[in-house]
Amino acid sequence: MKNCHGMCRGPARERSMQGSVRKPQCGTKVVLVHLGSWAFSRKRFAGICRYGSRHNWEIHLVEHISDAVSYPWLEAVDYWRPDGVIIDGDDVEVPRRLRGVAVHCDADPRKITGRYYGVTYDSTNAADKVIRELMSLDYPHYAYAGYYESIDWSRARLLRFRNALGARFEPGNVLADGDGHVVEYLKRMHDWVKSLPRPCAIFACNDLIACHAAIFCRRLGLAVPDEIAIAGIDNDETLCESTEPELTSATQNFEESGYRAAEMLDRLMRGQNVAPPVQCLSEAILIRRQSTRTAKAGGARYVAALDYIRSKACDGIGVDDVVKFLSMSRRSAERAFRRFFGRTILEEISDVRYQKACCLLKDTTRTLDGIYAECGYRDNISFRRFFRNKAGVSLGEWRKRHS
Repeated sequence: MKNCHGMCRGPARERSMQGSVRKPQCGTKVVLVHLGSWAFSRKRFAGICRYGSRHNWEIHLVEHISDAVSYPWLEAVDYWRPDGVIIDGDDVEVPRRLRGVAVHCDADPRKITGRYYGVTYDSTNAADKVIRELMSLDYPHYAYAGYYESIDWSRARLLRFRNALGARFEPGNVLADGDGHVVEYLKRMHDWVKSLPRPCAIFACNDLIACHAAIFCRRLGLAVPDEIAIAGIDNDETLCESTEPELTSATQNFEESGYRAAEMLDRLMRGQNVAPPVQCLSEAILIRRQSTRTAKAGGARYVAALDYIRSKACDGIGVDDVVKFLSMSRRSAERAFRRFFGRTILEEISDVRYQKACCLLKDTTRTLDGIYAECGYRDNISFRRFFRNKAGVSLGEWRKRHS
């Protein structure tokens, strides 16, 4: 790739009389990317860079650095004179000359002037994954920890939750007010968590809110997930895996959305027709962690089976081995396991193997081809396929992000 993060490594560019820089030679496309500060924005940028590296792009990243460092978007546009732009969101102005070669990610088309091209995702799909996970626990009470009342996507997730629960929805168990004052909101959250009936399952509108809820549970001496189960959205791995206990979360494949946005922009820059003008990535994945791993009372034999899976999953056991351990028919074992834990035997085995793989990948002294057996797989091909389906990225990409 010719350029990344605004540090040019491509063809030399000379300053023009107007203070901008001259275009690089050899057909290199100059692309300016404006990203937000969310963790998933970096994942999206990785997808953009993956596409750009294969198509001779020079990519410049514009993002907020600090209040003391100014890198205005429009000044960057004037300086770099890009062939096209990719923008995260809808609150950044696109100059008139670039409106036909601008792609937005997760934007509200009502806020876009002129023709709108973009890649978005159906956030309700991720919400549905979390809602199903929490409802499978069959707790007597459910709660929603939202963002501020003016945030559209938080209200949409609350509505989805309310509709799914139906008569079980308790309006008094909702925290989704405030005007954006974080400290005041956290004060209310502390008292709100303390007041919740128990056991209760909390649907947090995103991982940051889920993290705050888990911290307050710990301060209040509430056991997670036995008294309060928690799940969020976005799978911000730094937040989810550093919280005690680790947080369950659903996410879209943000790297794929970046790659799709770059692919769309490439066609626009080539003057090709783009249809449909908006692509929606609907499929989400759920990463189940300890904040929702619980069992119903009276299931001692199934708890024993759960312990058996967690100790033997990476030794290569399969569903049939667990059925044999339970000494019952496969159909009965599967139904009972799902009833007690809200997931299938295979899902539990896969979760344990995935967590083991993540642990091994963080050790950069290990080769990527040398860990499949320790995760319970007989060959590297099936292991790599499993990991990509679970994580949304390859082994190498996952290690690069976490090393």
